[in-house]
Amino acid sequence: LHSPYSKKFSASGLSTYINCSLQFYFRYIAGLKEKEETEDYIGAAPLGKILHDTMKTLYEGQKVLTKDFFSIVFKKIDDALDNAIAKEYPAWEKNLEGKNVLLRNVLIELTRKVLEYDRKSAPIEIKSLEADFTIPFTYNGTDAVWLYGIIDRVDKINGSTRIVDYKTGKVEERKPESIEDFFNDPKFKATFQTFYYAYLYSKKANDSNIAAGLYPLQKFSSGMKYYKDGQPITAEEFKTFEKNLKGIISYIFDPAIPFSQTEDHDRCLFCAYKGICNR
Repeated sequence: LHSPYSKKFSASGLSTYINCSLQFYFRYIAGLKEKEETEDYIGAAPLGKILHDTMKTLYEGQKVLTKDFFSIVFKKIDDALDNAIAKEYPAWEKNLEGKNVLLRNVLIELTRKVLEYDRKSAPIEIKSLEADFTIPFTYNGTDAVWLYGIIDRVDKINGSTRIVDYKTGKVEERKPESIEDFFNDPKFKATFQTFYYAYLYSKKANDSNIAAGLYPLQKFSSGMKYYKDGQPITAEEFKTFEKNLKGIISYIFDPAIPFSQTEDHDRCLFCAYKGICNR
């Protein structure tokens, strides 16, 4: 992407800053690499990537997900999943052992749950799958950056456009009371990211009827988890979100605001840089 803008921001990058600005500094400015996971078994991050790739393969080329489509797609799960695993771990050549066999079974079950939930909602019009959405963003009147994200799925159901995000990690069950909560509490990271994708799409597609939802795959018994119970996000809500985005990016570039440790020690428990901070 050739542009006059020197910086790009993703939802995960901004979520890192919200969680701890020093963690953001170590990861995105100092460029300190986190310890890589062992290749002996499927790690947490690759597990999510494999699921995303599997869902894209199953739905790709299908403009509308009909009841008839779902009568045959379940038979394709195994092949789509094995190809996704092979793409992520080519050295294994599909020969899984031990824990990986169990993880494969978990992925099959998660994929089936998504398909079964979608089948109940059919017909569903597919607008895009795993598509990159990037927009220029002026944050202080003169300076600009790129905002970007890969949106798992954009679809249309009953006349409403949905931003769909698959989440294999933990999702906060408590709902945010205001949009400001997204920028103050990292517990709302999953919903923040989905709203962020909805904002990107609204700017790209000029669509005013957008709902944001995610699949909390760890606890999928209740189905999709929507922001505002699936009601369209209003122009005023997008405007408030945009105002807060401008604020947080301005903080990041402000030389008078130091990158500092979070005061919440619980956020440090699983941080890759806690040794540097002596936490």
